[in-house]
Amino acid sequence: GSEMCIRDRVEFIKTLSEAKKQAVILKGVYGLDNREIADVLGITESAVRRRIADAYGRIIYFVRKGDR
Repeated sequence: GSEMCIRDRVEFIKTLSEAKKQAVILKGVYGLDNREIADVLGITESAVRRRIADAYGRIIYFVRKGDR
């Protein structure tokens, strides 16, 4: 199925660039909003949105690839 187990999630996160990994962890684990993430990382909110969108796109690809 398309449900990722914890090990799969950890392995996937390891494949992300450091920039994307930071944004995804700050959002998903710590629950920060885009403005807070931008402040923590010293980047713009649009850069945060782009990093998270790119990471989520990779997640979708990763999950779909696993379904084959």
